[in-house]
Amino acid sequence: MTDYAPLHKKRFEQLCRIIAQIEKPPFLPMGAGACTICETCTWPERPCHFPDKMVSSMEAYGLVVSDVCKPAGIPYYYGPLTLTYSSCVLFR
Repeated sequence: MTDYAPLHKKRFEQLCRIIAQIEKPPFLPMGAGACTICETCTWPERPCHFPDKMVSSMEAYGLVVSDVCKPAGIPYYYGPLTLTYSSCVLFR
């Protein structure tokens, strides 16, 4: 079974870099899984080293991913023995 998590994370980070170049107001990227920018996270003992690059998971913000996908018409369940990686960006 192929692990697509690294590919999803890489493409989402690329998307966020592009958005940061063209979007002046703040935006909030929410990824699939925990932030992996640093090898060892400093939070909560010390502040994040890269708050402008940090990407927390959708679930960390209290979103139920399948509930977010449903009204957007995005399939979430693809059958047994499958994983779905979802990320999103919120704009103000």
